[in-house]
Amino acid sequence: MPALPQVTELLRLQRAYYQAISAWRSRPWGVIGLNLKNPSSHDSNHAYVDAPVNAEQLAAILGEAVTTYAPKGIEPRVRYHVPPHAPDLERHAEALGWSAEMEEQTWRAWRAEHRREQAPQVPGLTLSLANAHELEDLLAVHNEGEDQATAYRHRQVFAALTRRDSVDWLLARLHGEPAGTLACVWRHGWGSVEHVRTREAFRRRGICTAMLGFAQDLAASQGAHGLYLYDSVEVADRIYARAGFQLVSYLRQVQLTPAPQSPDPHSA
Repeated sequence: MPALPQVTELLRLQRAYYQAISAWRSRPWGVIGLNLKNPSSHDSNHAYVDAPVNAEQLAAILGEAVTTYAPKGIEPRVRYHVPPHAPDLERHAEALGWSAEMEEQTWRAWRAEHRREQAPQVPGLTLSLANAHELEDLLAVHNEGEDQATAYRHRQVFAALTRRDSVDWLLARLHGEPAGTLACVWRHGWGSVEHVRTREAFRRRGICTAMLGFAQDLAASQGAHGLYLYDSVEVADRIYARAGFQLVSYLRQVQLTPAPQSPDPHSA
């Protein structure tokens, strides 16, 4: 059986998701994305560094982020993963007046040849591929309990994804009511599993596991290599492991944003 993809390959594949919700321009050090229709979406508007850079190069990248986003009223944001980047890049960014936010991520992959257990049967559960006409049902799952700004960001992102031929949306209904969602963004034979969510009232019934099984069947039926995903929630990570997603790497995602400016005590 072929080996699992390396994490560097998965990070390159992950661009397919961001490109589906934004316009991306290549740079020698990575890519920079911009979506003026969804300016408060961090996923839609950030620079991603995927090449080794030194402190001087990082300073230039931060400067380009400022000149790209700030005039448009968008908070400049630069992302990268560790490893393979040097662990002291955050220190250089902080010296230039930027703040660093860290997220621990577990990256996993499942190959279509890998045997897996049959997904549990959930009484009253139906699983189907959704289309743009079912956008409101998808949003009913993700916008439950969210504020107006978050709901707007979700609407813009989901509307973009439902228009892409490279994206398959899975909608789970329990007794006819929208209960869960999952999206697969396909590139080079791999599906990136995104926007996995079950509504709070329907959790702990096996719906997430059933959706993953549906996605795995979909990948196998169309001859895909497999699926991959990342998560930062321990409970969800255990669900993915039980579904046959094998560990590829633990990574830290670093997000750099300009540090808030302290008020001048001498100003009137």
